[in-house]
This record gives sequence, C-alpha cells and structure tokens, in this order.
Amino acid sequence: MNCLKTYPKLKSVSEPHYRSEYAYTFLDIIKEYNLSPDIPYSYLLSIEEFKLRNIWNHAIKKWNLMKYDLNNRADFLNSDFSKNEYHQVHNKMSDKELNELISDFIDGNHVKCFFFYNSIINYITVK
Repeated sequence: MNCLKTYPKLKSVSEPHYRSEYAYTFLDIIKEYNLSPDIPYSYLLSIEEFKLRNIWNHAIKKWNLMKYDLNNRADFLNSDFSKNEYHQVHNKMSDKELNELISDFIDGNHVKCFFFYNSIINYITVK
C-alpha cells in the first residue's frame, strides 16, 4: 500500500536554504520504511521563516476537515484520532517551534506522520 504522495518533479527542492543550521526530525519515522523526509525538510529550510506557520495551518485545516467528514462514523469517533483538538497558529514561528508542534501532533504515530508528509507535499505542489 502506498500511502505517500510522490511527484517526479519533486526529486529535490533546489531553492537556496535560508536556515541550513536547523535539522528537522518530525518525519524521521518514515525512515523505518526506507523513505526519505529530505524533500519536506529541504522545502521548510528554503522558505522564509515567517511562512512556516502556513505549513502548520495548511495541515491542521486538512486534519480538521477530515475529522468533520468522519464525524458520523462510530469507528472514527472511538479512535484516538478523534480525541485531540488542533488549532491554527497566527504568530510567527521558528523552525524549532514548528518541529516541536508537528512532533507533538505526530506523537510517534505512523499514520499522523504520513498525513503530515502528504500535507507538506500537497502544500508544495498546489501552487
């Protein structure tokens, strides 16, 4: 089962990195599947810092829409995925804050990690 979106044109993000000194870790779970988080990490380092909150807000919007769509399904309501509330952020965010926020969201859950990976890829390619 392929649960990650892939796009051939996204083999790498060639934009210059604004903040090459930071090392993201929130997607490291996918390394267990011999997959690389390099494209999302590289993209995050290549955008201006004030845009980082847009990545979080994009993913949380998709997460909340998914929760709304599944709100009438008993199996979803009984799952851990329906329990937590996540909100958009309207303040400037640093790399460290974004990494911690997403790491707390994922909390070691592979499904949430794949969800966030796909959300970032979707954010990159929608433009």
